[in-house]
Amino acid sequence: MMLTNLPANMQNKASIELCPVAGMDFCWAWTGCINSRGYGCVRINGTTYLSHRVAYELLVGPIDAGLQIDHLCENKRCCNPNHLEAVTRKTNMERTAQARKTVCTNGHRYTPENTILRVRGDLVGRQCRTCQYSYGKAVSA
Repeated sequence: MMLTNLPANMQNKASIELCPVAGMDFCWAWTGCINSRGYGCVRINGTTYLSHRVAYELLVGPIDAGLQIDHLCENKRCCNPNHLEAVTRKTNMERTAQARKTVCTNGHRYTPENTILRVRGDLVGRQCRTCQYSYGKAVSA
């Protein structure tokens, strides 16, 4: 699939870039508007959509209800349909670089006993229990 498969108004706002993931073809990096979460945005008939979702629907097909588009290339600006896959939210979250980390920034292992899950809205994050305990002791001292 080539960039020329996109509609003309989208072709002008995407550029070919090296993919950060070895073995994948080039990313189609969105150079137009980027939202606060780092995803490309495109306006169609006065409504703003995410560029990767538009590219997927135009070149692959409809996105079933309840599914998200996962960037297999880990490049949020990419709208190359070869790099996009419709998956559940759970699968998308499990595939993130953060979720694949096995240790915290201080080197403590993320184990079930040493991991605190924090839910904020629809986002779930992890905290190291050892670091949180150490931070709590330092603040109270």
